[in-house]
Formats: sequence, structure tokens, C-alpha cells
Amino acid sequence: MTTTEYGRVITVRNGIEGPRHDPYGWEELTVQRPNGCWCYRTGGLGYIKISRNEGIMFEQNDDTKPGAEKEAIDFFARMTGLTPVQWLRTEMRLNRRCPSCGAKGYHLVGGYPGEEMIICDGCEHVVGSNFNDAAII
Repeated sequence: MTTTEYGRVITVRNGIEGPRHDPYGWEELTVQRPNGCWCYRTGGLGYIKISRNEGIMFEQNDDTKPGAEKEAIDFFARMTGLTPVQWLRTEMRLNRRCPSCGAKGYHLVGGYPGEEMIICDGCEHVVGSNFNDAAII
């Protein structure tokens, strides 16, 4: 998914990695800003990486370090203007329109394990979905 708004580009990607017998999911948010291309990537076992123009600005591989996630979120917000969750909401708001009624409002509904559906607020039509293979393997 890619969305453009006022010269900003937001890209959201996700997938699975790791050994076949024990895969884990990862998510990546990339935001193009005047001060560079910022990437916020999370993975299994508390892995967090923030990079700017491919250079690593923050990296953590240990989920036992208290406060590391908040530190990463705060750093990303200072550098890009919004937290990762706020950028994801912006991307969803800009990119999602109901093909049935044209409404922009949506809400998320969990389905089977690993499944998440995006439902139109206007007509309850399924606008999109996300699926995390690592949740069921």
C-alpha cells in the first residue's frame, strides 16, 4: 500500500521470516519526509529498528529491556512528526474507500486467528483484510 498526502509518502509492508519450523511476523512502516526516508520495522522477540535513508538510527534485539519500545516510538515521532500508530491510521484513512458506498470511515474486526478485516462504517462492507501467517503456524 502506498499513499501520497501533501508530499508525504507512506508505505506499509508485512510478512514472515525466520526458520520454517518457527516463523515470526514482521511489519515495516516507511515514511518519506523532507528530512529523509524513515523506516520503522518490528519483528519477533521485541526486535525494533528505525532507519533513515538505509542508515540505522535505532536498533534493539532484546524484548527484556524495559522502556525500549516507548523510546523507539518517541524517537520515531520526534523525527517524523507522528507515532507509527498515527502514521498507520493516516495511511488507512487516506487509502481506504468503500467500493459500495464510497465512505471513508472504517473499523477493524478480528476474524480467525491471524486474520483482521477492515469494515466500512457506512454499509458494513469488507473493504480489506490483513493476514498474519505467523499467528497460525
